[in-house]
Amino acid sequence: MKVIKVKKKKILIPEAWEDLNFKEKVFTFKILIRVLRGDLKDMPHAGLLKLLIKFTGYKPSSGLWRRFRISFRFGWEVFWIYLLNIPFLIKYGRKEYREYARMLTVVHRPDPEAEEREKEIIDIGLLRLAEQIDFVYAIDTENMKIIPKYTFRINPIPWIRIGKQIYTGKRFFLDVTASTDITARCFVDALDLLMVMDKVTNREDRDECINKICAMLYPAIPDHNENILSGHANLMRHLDPVIKFAIVYWFTGIVQLFREHPTYRILFDNNKTTSEDREDKISIGMNEIALLLKKEGYGDPIDMNLIDYFDAQVKALKDTISKAVGDGVKPEKIAQKTGISLTTINRLS
Repeated sequence: MKVIKVKKKKILIPEAWEDLNFKEKVFTFKILIRVLRGDLKDMPHAGLLKLLIKFTGYKPSSGLWRRFRISFRFGWEVFWIYLLNIPFLIKYGRKEYREYARMLTVVHRPDPEAEEREKEIIDIGLLRLAEQIDFVYAIDTENMKIIPKYTFRINPIPWIRIGKQIYTGKRFFLDVTASTDITARCFVDALDLLMVMDKVTNREDRDECINKICAMLYPAIPDHNENILSGHANLMRHLDPVIKFAIVYWFTGIVQLFREHPTYRILFDNNKTTSEDREDKISIGMNEIALLLKKEGYGDPIDMNLIDYFDAQVKALKDTISKAVGDGVKPEKIAQKTGISLTTINRLS
């Protein structure tokens, strides 16, 4: 938690998802849905302000209360102006006394522009406080674009409840290194569905993909294949849509982690080429890679740990490139056929 001093009190602002309780997480995911859907496109900072108020309970006094305080203070000052200048009344008479009191009243009257400036300062200060919540999403102010952040160290939804039944979610711990109980087969199948989601336009098909991903990550049966065949995905139709969004968003963060990892990202390099460039390149999906690794004796994807799966891919890629270079194939030719950069090939060979 960040500790920030505001006037005479301290405000605790969360630094990570792990600082939030369950209700705060659900509220944050609801705001995130609205932001990514474009509901707050014209005022993306509004989402951060809502989060600030939810997390801290801090908000400046409303305009009505502020105007009441100013008016009350002004009325009190006018009262004392008239009271303290009674000697003036005795010396110069009622008419002069009233004129003098009116003049002092005008001098002490609140300046509307000053009030607006004060309000603007409060709004800017509140906005800067809200920007301290930097683990949910960022705002590209130049292009008015929302940049989602996947900064989870652990599964934000450790378990789900459907009816009276509780299902424990897969674990993914991210510290200095990553550790997980997600298997290669579970990851590959869920990733395939995630990619299908981006392509389908039908709402029902998209929801079906989401239900299946949730069923894989929160299994009813330990065996992956049996879990898929059990119809467990049908139960996910009864799960709160916000929780389903949270699960898919968390899994997207895991995929993003591997895509950006300094070692594992080379496995995704060939996906960065255009469709025209890919026509002459060898390109195989995660399912085919899993089967290939099993054939080469690296292990069965059903039981293989996800981290081991990616390590095996890197090793297999190194072995393949080294063998090809040893057989006389030029690195430039390998780069042309695989879509992997020449720099990466030279590093692996």
